[in-house]
Amino acid sequence: MLEIKYHSSSKGKKFYRVLRSNGHSIFLGTLGECRRFSKVHLEKVRKHFAKSLDLPREIDDLIG
Repeated sequence: MLEIKYHSSSKGKKFYRVLRSNGHSIFLGTLGECRRFSKVHLEKVRKHFAKSLDLPREIDDLIG
């Protein structure tokens, strides 16, 4: 899970960090940028895990 937390402000602009559940910061930007990054990042992670769970075609044929 990802979390967005306030980080700092500069010249009237607020910056936020995207944090992993372990507290590691993986992105810094405006709130809108952080929300977009989180959405794209989670979709890429989901696709990666879905792809890693795909079995080779031959094994699928043997099972089902």
